[in-house]
Amino acid sequence: NNNNNNNNISNEINELNNKNNSVQVRQILIDAGALHLLLSHIGKFSDTSAVKPMKFSSLIAPFKNQHKNDNALLQLPISVLAEIKSAKAKKKFKFSVRKDFAKGTGYSSYYSSGNTWNYETYMKCANCKIELLGATVQVLASFFETSEETLNQLTISMNDLIELLASSSFIPVLESYLRNDSVMEMLTHKRLYLSLLRICISISKHKQLSIIFNSNNSNNNNNN
Repeated sequence: NNNNNNNNISNEINELNNKNNSVQVRQILIDAGALHLLLSHIGKFSDTSAVKPMKFSSLIAPFKNQHKNDNALLQLPISVLAEIKSAKAKKKFKFSVRKDFAKGTGYSSYYSSGNTWNYETYMKCANCKIELLGATVQVLASFFETSEETLNQLTISMNDLIELLASSSFIPVLESYLRNDSVMEMLTHKRLYLSLLRICISISKHKQLSIIFNSNNSNNNNNN
């Protein structure tokens, strides 16, 4: 099933890129706030803070208020939406905590009933987050898989795109996962790592955008 989903996503993304209205499709994603919210979800699914939280929050605030129930993501491929909803459903685990001791006595006021946490549930949750992160990065990568001419026709400028990417958690997430030297983990989460490499390649093909991979530039952004 996972292989079929991956193929469906790839086919839909390729179809978008092969259409003559690639500018229009990307403009819709920007106007709907999907690009901004995808970057926001990358931080959420990876538990990584934005490089410049205040700046990034101000950039995505208008879209968060406009699309409180992820309506902005309606412009994404149907198979991606289905997968995101499925993964979100899997994340809904019920936990119970039983109060056994009066507050201020013993080492804790609360005692876990035994169902509060278990390794299997924790791993399911962690794997769901990784699946969500991989799907989100893959969709984001498709946005940049186009010509420089196409990006220059969008209402968002290159400088604004750079600011959006640089202020989000995008670069820290890339650095964190790509520094990993565990081949076993890469094979376990193959889709995530392929998505990360894919977005690196797609962005690096745009000379202006590739500046975000410059470590000196990142450090300067952090200091500002």
